[in-house]
Amino acid sequence: MPYSPTFTARHNRQYRYYVSQNLLQDRAHPKHLIARLPAHEIEQVIENALRDHLPNMWPGDASDQSRDHFLRNQDVIPSQDLIREIVSKVTIDLEKVVIRFQAHGLENLTNRFFQLNLQDIQLNLQPLSIAYNTKKTERGAVVIEAEDQLRDMFAVSPGTLKKLIQGIVWRDEHFKGTDLKDIAIKYGHSEGYVGKVIFNSFETLQKHFAV
Repeated sequence: MPYSPTFTARHNRQYRYYVSQNLLQDRAHPKHLIARLPAHEIEQVIENALRDHLPNMWPGDASDQSRDHFLRNQDVIPSQDLIREIVSKVTIDLEKVVIRFQAHGLENLTNRFFQLNLQDIQLNLQPLSIAYNTKKTERGAVVIEAEDQLRDMFAVSPGTLKKLIQGIVWRDEHFKGTDLKDIAIKYGHSEGYVGKVIFNSFETLQKHFAV
């Protein structure tokens, strides 16, 4: 079923959602499908799954220096570029998300961000299926989490774990008085990227450990 982006405004803040076309067009909505999905939650599940899945898309091992360099530094690729280039379609079911890939998406990313050529490499473009759960917070907000994240938050790719650790380190530095701009210069990232990684790490730790 197609979903369309929309938003609501409350208390001078915007909240983004994906709403089923059936609801938007005043048609009956199937009971077994979710009518409205929080945009940030589902996008985060998709991004995390993509980054964790990248080693499977590019067959090989650590002896492949190009592959190893890409996987260790894939966090420099902005989320929007990653999803726009690699994903051709996302199908959302009641308990799973199925991601289908575009033929030349990974080639375009590696060429643009790392000047690597994958034309002679046979990539794995089989669809990726992610089981997920939904639950509600005390305030009634919907939370979406991939089941793998619920089982073990550290059973992730080196790139994802690296971002979590970066966020913890940068957050501590920021809390001690270092400006985000100075942290960004020190580690060679943009100020926006540093802020996002810090926020995501705090949100992850709070969710799993009530920090």
